[in-house]
Amino acid sequence: MFCDESGNSGINYLDTDPFLVLAGFVVAGGARRKAEAAVLSFVEDLDLPGGKEPKFRDVWRKSRRARTLGMLRELGQARAFPVFYFMQKQFAVAGKVVDVLLDPLHNPGSSWLPTTALRERQRLTQLVYTVRDDVLRDFAEAYKDPSENTPVFRSCIERLVEFAELQREPLLAAGFRGALDSLDAIIEAEDYDSIDDGKHAEYASLNVPALMQFMRKCDMVLDMYRPKQGTLVHDEQSQFERVFKFYVQMSQGIGVGHSELEGVLDSQGMAVDRIGVRNIHRFSMRDSKGEPLLLAADCLAGGIARVLKLALEGQPWSDAEREFAELTLPAVMGNREAPSGYYADNQFVAETLGRLVDRSIGAST
Repeated sequence: MFCDESGNSGINYLDTDPFLVLAGFVVAGGARRKAEAAVLSFVEDLDLPGGKEPKFRDVWRKSRRARTLGMLRELGQARAFPVFYFMQKQFAVAGKVVDVLLDPLHNPGSSWLPTTALRERQRLTQLVYTVRDDVLRDFAEAYKDPSENTPVFRSCIERLVEFAELQREPLLAAGFRGALDSLDAIIEAEDYDSIDDGKHAEYASLNVPALMQFMRKCDMVLDMYRPKQGTLVHDEQSQFERVFKFYVQMSQGIGVGHSELEGVLDSQGMAVDRIGVRNIHRFSMRDSKGEPLLLAADCLAGGIARVLKLALEGQPWSDAEREFAELTLPAVMGNREAPSGYYADNQFVAETLGRLVDRSIGAST
C-alpha cells in the first residue's frame, strides 16, 4: 500500500485547503512491477526538466491531463487498487467539538452520550456543523494550544449552550453546560505534550485520524488477498513519522484483540466497522523519488482534493475533472465495506456525488 496526502495543515484545521485527502494504491506483490512500469512510462512522457519529481500541479496542466487519466487507467489494468479517505476540515472541527467537549470520561454532564454511541455522535456533529462559523473558527484557533486559550474555550461553549437551546436539544445543552463545569479537566486531557515526548500539534492534527481511517480501508481491501500480509508505505514526512508509527502499532494491537468479536457480530448480521487493523504488518516512510507508486499516490490525492474543492465552491468540473471524478468518487457510494470513505457534511457529499448521477459510471469504476 503506497499513499500520500494532499492538504496537510497539521493542527491548523481551517487553512486555505478545505480538505485533507489521504490516497494511494494497494498492489499485490506479483503485480507491482507492471504497476511501477506504468508510472515510470508516464513520468518519462512528461519529460520534466532536470528529472523533476512530478507533483499534481505539474501533471494537471491542460496538455497533460489526458495522459494523467491514462496512467490511472493503466494502473487499474495492472491491478493497482485505488483507495482514499478525505476529511472536510470545517466538518472535522464540529467533530472535535463533540468528541472533546462531550467526552463522559472528563465531562459527567455528557454521561448520556457514551463514546461508543457513534450514530448519535455523528448526528450531533452534523448539527454542530450548522452553528455560526465564528464558533467553529474560535474553537479551532483555541485548540491549537488548549492550555493557553481557556477564556476562548469558555466563550465558545457558552455560545454552544445557546445554540443547543435554540435547536431544542436539552441533552446537548446540558452536555455543554457540563463542559463549562469540567473545562479544566477537559483541557488537561487534551495536553498531548506529555505523550512520548510528543507535541500537541502532532498528536492533535487531522493527519492522525485520517491515517487511521485510511488504514482500516486498506485493511479491508487486504481481506481479498492471500496471504494477508501488507506493508503500508507513506511518503516521507518527518513531522509525523513518530506519531504515525505510534498509532499504527496501537491499531495493530487493537485489530488482533477485537477480530473475534467483530467476527461474531458479523455472523449475527450486525454491522460493525473494523476497530483496528489485522492485515497490515509493517509501516514505513520512504522518499517518493525511489517509489513510483508514491508519485501516483500524489496524483490521486491531488486530483481528489481538486474536484472536491470545486464541488464545495459550486464551480463546474471540466471534462477532464469530471472524468477524474468518475474514476474515483463513486468508491464512496458503496456499503460499509467500500474501499474509500469520508468524514464530511452529508449534504455536501450527496450534492457532489449527485453530479455523477446523470452520467454512466459503470464502466469507469
